[in-house]
Amino acid sequence: MRANSLEKEMLLGMNTQEALQELYGAISVLQNVHPDRLFIVVRDFNHANLKSVLPKFHQHVNFATRGANTLDLVYTNISGAYRVEPRPHLGYSDHMSVMLIPAYRLIVRCSKPFLKQVRTWPAGAISALQDCFEQTTWITFKEAATDGGTVNLEEYTASVTGYISKCIGDVTVSKTITTRPNQKPWMTAEVHMLLRNRDSEPNCHMLSGKQSVHTHRGSMDTSKTLVKHGAYALNDFYAWFEAQNNVAAEKSIPPQNDQVLCLTAADVNCTLRGVNPWKAAGPDNILGRVLTECADQLADVLTDIFKISLSCAAVPTCFKTTTIVPMPKKPTVSCLNDYRPIALTSIIMKCFKRLVMRHIKTQLPPSLDSLQFAYRFNRSTDDAIYHTSSGTHTSG
Repeated sequence: MRANSLEKEMLLGMNTQEALQELYGAISVLQNVHPDRLFIVVRDFNHANLKSVLPKFHQHVNFATRGANTLDLVYTNISGAYRVEPRPHLGYSDHMSVMLIPAYRLIVRCSKPFLKQVRTWPAGAISALQDCFEQTTWITFKEAATDGGTVNLEEYTASVTGYISKCIGDVTVSKTITTRPNQKPWMTAEVHMLLRNRDSEPNCHMLSGKQSVHTHRGSMDTSKTLVKHGAYALNDFYAWFEAQNNVAAEKSIPPQNDQVLCLTAADVNCTLRGVNPWKAAGPDNILGRVLTECADQLADVLTDIFKISLSCAAVPTCFKTTTIVPMPKKPTVSCLNDYRPIALTSIIMKCFKRLVMRHIKTQLPPSLDSLQFAYRFNRSTDDAIYHTSSGTHTSG
């Protein structure tokens, strides 16, 4: 009899291990597909311990569910996600019922609201900015940066961009707003006003008001998650490739028959007007809206800066400076590699690049392959896939 009982225990242990391994494989597949989801495993775990194969799962039942034994267990992958309470038997079952009650706290209750500085454009700000640039004597900045007949490009560009940024600060209003963790980026002042009007007039559908709502892109606030890692650690992490860059730039002599790029104020004006007004500003704090609305006033001075840059074969440092905004790749950040660096460069430099790119394209031979999909406007890998697949179906 004792040998038979030992054999039964061995068979039961083997079956338990096979069941746990099968359960482990199924849960692992689901966790790889949905890494941020909540997983709840409920079963009569008699002679089995799920933590032996899934040690990161937590068991929540702490009372007897059948007689004096705790057999019906509840495992989740989040510690403290639920609190468990016993309930009466169902029908003729000899097992207690188990009730799961969420034990988590809302984010808005766990985190305190924080203050944020924003700039608003009052009525008439653009007109005042245009008048300010119209009355500015831009040649003064160039004369101040000239020494011995040579213009200091760095000083000239920095003084002009600094003056533009200072004028923007004069016509805009700085406001301190309260931002909460559960606040959505599309909940702007216009949306709040429409919601208040809707609540005050319940019989009004406000169809016309809904059509006037503008959605703006928002950025996820990462200030609290950055406290753990620190800004200096992120700077070192993103700038690791600069440690080996010790080669000084050298100016190459262009060929004699090379066509020189000639920029005009009209070309610069057209490029400035094509800037997206909602584009995020770079380190110089010059918004795309300013370049679009004040293109007539800024075209001449920017054309002069671009021409000096081309003649010197050098780019001002303020144009090459970039603001790195770390954006989390996933909700839970555990290391520096979980941030995606978003580079915000100077919009003026982007306009300069477009002008140079336009000139380079005119120098390309006309015999460009029609199947060249990379680095071409309105071309993408989707076009290449469609062309390949359509050719395969046609030949088949």
